[in-house]
Amino acid sequence: MDALELHRVIVRYGERTALDGVDLLVAPGEHVALIGPNGSGKTTLLRALGGIVKPQWGNVRPAGAMARDEVARRIAFLPQEEHWEFPFPVEEVVACGRYAHAPGLFRESVEDLAAVDTALAAAGVATLRRRPITELSGGERRRVMLARALAQRAPALLLDEPTAALDLEHRNAVLAAIRTVRGAVVLATHDLDAAAACASRIVVMANGRIVAEGPPASILTEALLREVFRVEARILRDGDRIHVVA
Repeated sequence: MDALELHRVIVRYGERTALDGVDLLVAPGEHVALIGPNGSGKTTLLRALGGIVKPQWGNVRPAGAMARDEVARRIAFLPQEEHWEFPFPVEEVVACGRYAHAPGLFRESVEDLAAVDTALAAAGVATLRRRPITELSGGERRRVMLARALAQRAPALLLDEPTAALDLEHRNAVLAAIRTVRGAVVLATHDLDAAAACASRIVVMANGRIVAEGPPASILTEALLREVFRVEARILRDGDRIHVVA
């Protein structure tokens, strides 16, 4: 898999500029966390990397030059929200992540079934596999959506608020699953402890621009949080772990 790259990307929604000349390079296998206030451009950046939104200016690689089915084989995307109206069993929802690998009319292969089983276990939803998706809680659905993305087995994984609505036990399990991903991971999160735990590099966004980036220990500082998030915070360090107390 080639690197994920945005080069001078501008995305506008009507009169509002969501991304304002953004440059970003994510190496194969690198884990990057996007942090920033609401409306800073994190979700739009993920959607641009995944080829879901087309920039008015700039280049996106590799998704910008791919057909949709090729993008789906190479980039998995977990959106911030999804709504399900039909009671599909959880295992069928997760199996949707394998669709891009099917050569025609979808029939599960042995490899597909193994990928689904592994993803269900990694996301902690194996016991829910026969439950209708419409009967699950918000946190359970969130983990099912992560399992679907993991089942895709794409070289790059884009995650928008992967720990939203999760209790502490399942938050920690999801973070552990993300850390085991060997491909490139870009996750947008408001959970700063999660960003420090999952990423080797943190990218800070504000007003559609990248305003700082670097290793968690150098980025998560009281001065930066005061400037970007407008909060007084304390940074607690426990060995290699970083905790933010606002």
